[in-house]
Amino acid sequence: MKTARKHRRAPVGLPKFWRPRLADSVKLDAKLIHHDLVHRLETGAATVADLWDWMETGYTYSQMFRLLQEDGVELTQEAEAAV
Repeated sequence: MKTARKHRRAPVGLPKFWRPRLADSVKLDAKLIHHDLVHRLETGAATVADLWDWMETGYTYSQMFRLLQEDGVELTQEAEAAV
């Protein structure tokens, strides 16, 4: 006996890696962690682990840009500056 499968389609217009949307609390945590890391770098209080975090962040952002471009998203200068 075969069962019918319904294929859910992803919403059109959003790149595949932007789904599902992050909860506001997760976004806030990411912002706070980022600003804390930048503050430690600016004040000279950063440790070796902080520097590795900074490099990982840069790599993550570069991969995000690459995936956006592969999905055909044109990035404005404002979008690039925001990231």
